[in-house]
Formats: sequence, C-alpha cells, structure tokens
Amino acid sequence: MSLLLESEAQFSSRAREVGLSEQVINSLRQAGAGTLSKLAFSVGQPGQPISPQDVDAFLLTALGRAPVIAENNAVRRLAFEAQTILVASLRQIVDQKEDGAPKKIGSAERETRMAAIRTELAGVMIVDESEPSHSLLEKTCQIFETNTLKYLEPAACTSRAQEVQGGTKTKELAFEGGSLIVKDKEDKLVLLQRPVNYSF
Repeated sequence: MSLLLESEAQFSSRAREVGLSEQVINSLRQAGAGTLSKLAFSVGQPGQPISPQDVDAFLLTALGRAPVIAENNAVRRLAFEAQTILVASLRQIVDQKEDGAPKKIGSAERETRMAAIRTELAGVMIVDESEPSHSLLEKTCQIFETNTLKYLEPAACTSRAQEVQGGTKTKELAFEGGSLIVKDKEDKLVLLQRPVNYSF
C-alpha cells in the first residue's frame, strides 16, 4: 500500500480521474503535494475532517489564485482518499502478519515502472513473452521495498502472456472465521514414503 501512497504516477492518474486538469496537477506537484501521502498532510491531519476552507487556503497557495468549486471538491475528495489510504496503511503496518504475500501495485505505477525498465534496457525487446508478469513485478518490488535479498524460483518468473492465459494457482474451499470461502490452494511438497524392504 505504501507503493500506492508514494507513487507520483498513481497520484496523477487518480487526480485525473476525480476531474483535475493537468495544470492543477502540475501546480500541486510544484507545491510539494505530488503524491497521495504528501497530499494527506497538505490539507489537514489524517483522521480529522477536511474543511473546504483548508482546501481553499492550500489551493490559493498552490495555484496562485482562488480555486473554483469543482477544483475544491476534487481536491477534497482526493485528500480524503489519501488520508483514508494512509490510515489503512499505518494500521496494516501495526497489524502486519508475516504472510510473505507481495503488495499489489497500482496500474499507473506498474506502467511507469515498465516504461522505466524499457528505457533503461533499450536494447532488449520487452514485449509478449519477455514482458514480466504483474505478480513477478510485485515480488521484485517487495524485495526492493523491504531491502531484503530473496531467491525467486524460476517457476515464479512468468511472463505477462502466461499470466493472461491463466493462472497456475488452483482454488479450494476453506473455513475461515466460521465462514466458507474460496481461496488459492497452496502448493505443498509431499514426501512419499515407500515401504522398507528388510529382506536380504
């Protein structure tokens, strides 16, 4: 979730979705609110109601003019989402369980990272079978974010084309918390024992 909060690409994508123009997005970025985590503290304190007056004051400073109602509403909505995600992220860190599952990456951040990889590795064609799967990208981002070197087995190094054609995970029914759910079945190694023959 921290990838979502710290991603400039995800911020710009979401700002466009709520109706902000590129000019306003650039002004917010120049004012130091270019990510969701930065915006969360720019218009108040997470966990507290966001007042239209605080947003007006922030936008007056960022834009150099009084905001129109649509801009104020869009920034209030974006700030509310940013603060909600930030609080949820902090709660997740506090209650974190070592399940090892990589965090999901937003589509805008994923596209930005893939564009950076294509630029950095200009001589390599990263398309079709050579484009890494989303799950592989998430695993490598987890390694980078936790700053912990971890072995990725060759079976995990799948392409996007393989991922689109169908997952390798199978589903199973399980009881969790008193309810019946469908979840991914974990592949477990099973040691097969053969009967020992003691005859000589």
